Parts: sequence; C-alpha cells; structure tokens
Amino acid sequence: MKIGNKELAIGISLLFALLSSMLFGATGVLALLVMGIAFYLPLYFIIQRIDLEPEEKIFYPFFIGIGVIPTLVYWLGTLVSFRLSIVVIVVLLAGFGWFMPNKKG
Repeated sequence: MKIGNKELAIGISLLFALLSSMLFGATGVLALLVMGIAFYLPLYFIIQRIDLEPEEKIFYPFFIGIGVIPTLVYWLGTLVSFRLSIVVIVVLLAGFGWFMPNKKG
C-alpha cells in the first residue's frame, strides 16, 4: 500500500497537533491552527494557480510563508497596529490567490 502526498501531509499535521497538545495543551493546538491559517492558507491559494508538482504545492506555501508573511506584517506594522497588519496581510494574500488567474498548462 502506497502512502500518497496528501495522506503524508495530513499524517504529519496530525502528529504535530498531537505533540503540541501533549506538550502545551489546547493552547498549543490553537497556536498550530492559527499558524497554519496565517502562514499556509494564503500562499496555498497562490501556489495552486501555478503549474507545479503536487509535492511542491503541498510544502512550498508553508516555507515561503515563513519568510514572506512576517516581513510584510512587520513592514505594515510600522504604519498601523500589528494585529491589524496581520489580518490585512493574510486577507490580501488570500484574496490575491483566490482571484489570481489560473496559469496551469
């Protein structure tokens, strides 16, 4: 039986959720969930529109998000509050990815 890429990603996510729950309780799971939404979801919408391999579409958004989103939030945070800048950047990137034209083959 072969494990697919999506099953592997789901398994790793559940393992991280279990470990964070054991170490930090509900706060750890909530922090993991918020990081997934803030770092992964906006860039996932953008990466899905590009012609890449399925493995790349699963793992690239998180690692790109670790570098891009904090930089944009910090830059906007110099002008407005950081809480507002987090919401604005995540919504703008998710909206950009949602409405971006499809560039697949």
